[in-house]
Amino acid sequence: MGKRCVQFSKYNPSGNMTVLVHSKHAKSEYATIANQIMATTHIHCEQVGFIESIDPQHFHLVMSGNEFCGNAAISFMHYLKQHDFIDHSDMLGEANSVPLQMQISGRSDLVTCEMHRDGYYAVSMPQPKYIKQAQLTLDGQIFYITKIVYESYLHVVIPVERITAQLQKEIERFVQTTRWDKGFKTIGVMLFNRETQYLTPLIYLPEVQSMIWENSCGSGAASIGIFENIHNAPSCEGYKVYQPGGHIVVTSQYHAQTQTYRATIKGKVSTVATGTAYIE
Repeated sequence: MGKRCVQFSKYNPSGNMTVLVHSKHAKSEYATIANQIMATTHIHCEQVGFIESIDPQHFHLVMSGNEFCGNAAISFMHYLKQHDFIDHSDMLGEANSVPLQMQISGRSDLVTCEMHRDGYYAVSMPQPKYIKQAQLTLDGQIFYITKIVYESYLHVVIPVERITAQLQKEIERFVQTTRWDKGFKTIGVMLFNRETQYLTPLIYLPEVQSMIWENSCGSGAASIGIFENIHNAPSCEGYKVYQPGGHIVVTSQYHAQTQTYRATIKGKVSTVATGTAYIE
């Protein structure tokens, strides 16, 4: 059997290297294609998404692990803008942004997004289903953690002052040995230094058995905005979350009427490569 051709574009949203596949493939092939593309011996990236529709009435992106990803949404908007699938002529006039909606895996609702004149892309993030404070013991040390549970993923925010290789190994062991709810497409552990506003995110995708210390995580930045919102004030406006690959701006507000948090992330993205990949 010969190699399959995959048409792709590679993007850099705040260091969270993302490949979007724009050729058509069977859903059953997504995991195989993604695992090869993510490998260091191949294109190499942190995540892979498959563009299923560029119809303006139904922009649709599916991630390889059926998860939701904010940085992939930002990359998808950039792809649509680059290829003129979105009418952004309004930004040539007085409008500072262009709104649009997309369907993205891991969410049952439409995702509201905006392209801004200043080059930023904004994505409305999922609302948490519930939030729980807990204790976690790692290597004899007690951490006071915040579990933020979403429709299809869970984030565990762990405040830390410093990160060691030993702590990272303990976190990896914790993730691998915990029996997670099968409804979660993604498990994220967010090591966060509140003083420096610095986030180190670990992302685990049970469906494809992928665990990566990411350079940047958009949904993780949103969780940090909510975390700060919980501990500081009714709102968290324009909060910069620094990560190994760059920063993401997050705004989070608590809505008393619905008793939930609503967060939006903003980031920039650049195109790294586009072309044909060959899959075994």
